[in-house]
Amino acid sequence: MPDDDSSKNALMKRVEVVTVFLFHAQKVFLVRRSTQVRTYQNHWAGISGYLECPTPLQQAWVEVREETGLGKTDLVLLRQGAFLDVDDAARHWRVYPFAFAVNNPTRIQLDWENVEGSWIDPTVLGRFQIVPGLKAALARVWP
Repeated sequence: MPDDDSSKNALMKRVEVVTVFLFHAQKVFLVRRSTQVRTYQNHWAGISGYLECPTPLQQAWVEVREETGLGKTDLVLLRQGAFLDVDDAARHWRVYPFAFAVNNPTRIQLDWENVEGSWIDPTVLGRFQIVPGLKAALARVWP
């Protein structure tokens, strides 16, 4: 008979998402999620969204455009990391992490999904209330 944890994990819904880390001058851009989003309100995160496009990379470009107003001419893809699995109380998240360099950070215009953004030194991530798995996702793409 399976133990409670394995039974619970088998029943959890798997949700695929992308998380994009924007870099400029050795800093990473984090956003604080608004109270209008469904999950992790007021937590700090990378630019993220549900996987709805045929590939994670296509979805990463869509999320960056929607949430920051930046387009392909504003960014350079640095790295696509291997996916990672993150569990919370209700879901099994499959996270596809990406790193992009931002040419001109003053062009960032946040949409309703995030209430603020901040450029931080990646080594101080632990000082923020972050979404689960953010440190591990960042480690997949940050040199």
